[in-house]
Amino acid sequence: MYSALLALFALPALVIAGGGGQCNTGSLYCCEQTQDPKDAGPSTITLLKSVGVDVNDLTALIGLNCDPISVVDGSTCAQAACCTNNYFDGLVNIGCTNVIL
Repeated sequence: MYSALLALFALPALVIAGGGGQCNTGSLYCCEQTQDPKDAGPSTITLLKSVGVDVNDLTALIGLNCDPISVVDGSTCAQAACCTNNYFDGLVNIGCTNVIL
């Protein structure tokens, strides 16, 4: 039992610390989806413009409907991502890289 608890608490720390080089910067989020900036729809572009971000300047993925991953969450995650910027309480995040947990 203790080893299971240890694994549960250690996994997010390994991912955040760059376990396998996957998440070296930013924070770890669980997103409904991530998308390439060139595939952003009108509503995503409008959200980004409202915070002063031009979608044409983005090179990393955009995360949509993201929540921070916590060790006690326990839910399944559609797409884990390491993102550098969070807007509108996770409605849209930028600078994301997909992470495999």
